[in-house]
This record gives sequence, structure tokens and C-alpha cells, in this order.
Amino acid sequence: MLAGLFVVFDGTQNHAARIAKAAAERWQRYSAADRELLASRATLARVDLRLPLAWRGCSEDRLQLTVR
Repeated sequence: MLAGLFVVFDGTQNHAARIAKAAAERWQRYSAADRELLASRATLARVDLRLPLAWRGCSEDRLQLTVR
């Protein structure tokens, strides 16, 4: 049972779409309702990092899956 998932990625690479695609592929054996429940428990944190390594900010979104 997934209680919660927090995924951090570099915002300049825009990995949100890749993360959503990987989750959809991995969770395809589940029903659409179960996939939506899993996605609702995942938070994507898009961070803004620059050299020299410094934390510039973060924004959070819920994982959005395209349910078929």
C-alpha cells in the first residue's frame, strides 16, 4: 500500500512527463480507479537548482496520469 510518494526532479529537465509515463506503464495492471488513487498520493517536486549548487526554489504538483 502506497502511503505517499514524493519525487524530486530538476525543473529544467521537465521530467514530470517521463515520471507520469513510467508510473502509467508500471501501474497498468491496476484498474483506472486504483491508478488514480496511487497518482493522488504522489507529489512531484520541481526544483530550481543552479551552479554553484544553490537551492533557488521548488514547486509541487500532483502526479497526473492519462487514464484510458
